[in-house]
Amino acid sequence: MPLPRHLSSLVLTLPLSIVLLAACSGGSNNPDGAPTGDGKPSDAPRSEGGVTPAAVMVTELMPDPGAVPDATGEWLELHNPTGAAVDIAGWTIKDDYTNSHVIQGPLVLAPGAYKVLARVSDPTQNGGIQGAYQYDNFNLANDSDQVILLDAQGKEVDRVVYDSTWGVRSGISLALRDVTQDNAKAASWCPSKDSWSGSAGDRGSPGAATTCSTTITPPDGGTGDGLPYLQHSISFKDYLCPGIESGTKKITIRNGHWDWVVAGEWVILKCSNTTKQFKAQLTMVRWTTYGGITAQEYMADGFSSQAEMLQSMSQYYPGITLSSDATVIAWKDTSPL
Repeated sequence: MPLPRHLSSLVLTLPLSIVLLAACSGGSNNPDGAPTGDGKPSDAPRSEGGVTPAAVMVTELMPDPGAVPDATGEWLELHNPTGAAVDIAGWTIKDDYTNSHVIQGPLVLAPGAYKVLARVSDPTQNGGIQGAYQYDNFNLANDSDQVILLDAQGKEVDRVVYDSTWGVRSGISLALRDVTQDNAKAASWCPSKDSWSGSAGDRGSPGAATTCSTTITPPDGGTGDGLPYLQHSISFKDYLCPGIESGTKKITIRNGHWDWVVAGEWVILKCSNTTKQFKAQLTMVRWTTYGGITAQEYMADGFSSQAEMLQSMSQYYPGITLSSDATVIAWKDTSPL
């Protein structure tokens, strides 16, 4: 990521005291001044954990439509979170390779507006999408890809890089949970909950704010046939598996922030030394610290106190403290595979 750029001509005309004040104030959430690695342009101010206030954002993606072929049903959604209209004529959508399309305008996003850009704008062919614009020479891969937005001067405005850990599902869009969240992080996205009006069968919220799913049904109806929707697995010691099998254990605490699983997702629960496996739907993925784990949560995971939890986890993660990052994961609807 490029380091922040400063306008040298402006610096030359300012009094030295103002220049020194600006240099010392920083204005960054990264105290070391190193690249943050989150895919955002470094010269745009950011709120803590949020988005660039003046950016047009990528807020929804349909990489793998189920009702129609990819070549006609793929689409992406842009959102203007600012208080001023933005004409994106001359802007570019691209990836890191050869896919690139320059938007022909005018194409104005009003303040707070959402607009859908589609590979095919005809709703009778694209699965029922009311697209505001049809693009070419750009597609969304089903496993991993980049969506990069450049303004008319070629400056990067937004970048979303997804991969297989984001849980792309056939016929279900990936949607940003909230426009105040960082859309460069997998945990900020979720599978869409509902079908839109006019949908040929796919789920999403094209042209509108997101409705995240917490009760999403797998594409096969939950039968497990072929397991195409089970993208992730979580492993457990064998002595924990009877509780998983009986339904008395429905929560686990993990070290660090697991940003590659999301609430609503179906996962495989694996016993580490046996062949037993279960499928389960996640009801919660909560980022916190060990000190922020509630009594209800650590007791549900088999610990009688916070101190016992920390001591047990320290066997696997030496040096952790109550301020160390942790993730609480809960599930329901467990059944054997």
